Amino acid sequence: MKAIDDVIEVIEGNLGSKSAQVMAEALASACSPAYKFSIIEASAALDSTNKELIKKLMHLTEQDDFDNSDQDKALRWLKSQELI
Repeated sequence: MKAIDDVIEVIEGNLGSKSAQVMAEALASACSPAYKFSIIEASAALDSTNKELIKKLMHLTEQDDFDNSDQDKALRWLKSQELI
């Protein structure tokens, strides 16, 4: 899914930063109800471009290329990177 791929790209480009961690938490939350993220943290830590990516995650199920398997892959990737 493009939205998930875009978020992963941002995370990879900013590993170790506060924004990468917030994006990782948002991605995990978009993939499973077991994960939560803070809207106030996102507001404080992210620039406008990354906030737009969060909006895309909020509408993930409405994307033309929505696929649950992509969510599973994203969660596995987040775990392999020790971000969740």
